Amino acid sequence: MRFALMIRQKLAVFLAVAALALGSLGCPTNRPDEIGLYATTGAPPARTARFDERYPSRPVIEISAGVVLGLRCWDSCDGTCFRPDFTADNSALLEVLPTYRAGSASDGFVLTALKDGITSLVVANGCARQRYMVRVLKE
Repeated sequence: MRFALMIRQKLAVFLAVAALALGSLGCPTNRPDEIGLYATTGAPPARTARFDERYPSRPVIEISAGVVLGLRCWDSCDGTCFRPDFTADNSALLEVLPTYRAGSASDGFVLTALKDGITSLVVANGCARQRYMVRVLKE
């Protein structure tokens, strides 16, 4: 009987300490909604196509002029990235077009680097908006 009482007391102390420890962690902060791109293809040999997302608030895409890069997007709302809108600040350097497969809706895009220079690309949908700096490198 005494052993059972001692076990209950230790269990009560353990639960109280655990509750305090979890309470001190606090609630997770609400993160802002995000939208992002990822490549589904790569650049041909001797050409460049890469995402530099070391600084998430200022992601960079480097791509060689003449390269066409397959893209898909995701968002933090539901993951589907429904109907994204792409806007290039300088459409003489960069073009984004949807890809189509027979019998299905567009779920991908191609980023075409037209000529060298620096511009930005904004991808947005009902969930979020993200600006990418794009460096189009000489061929």
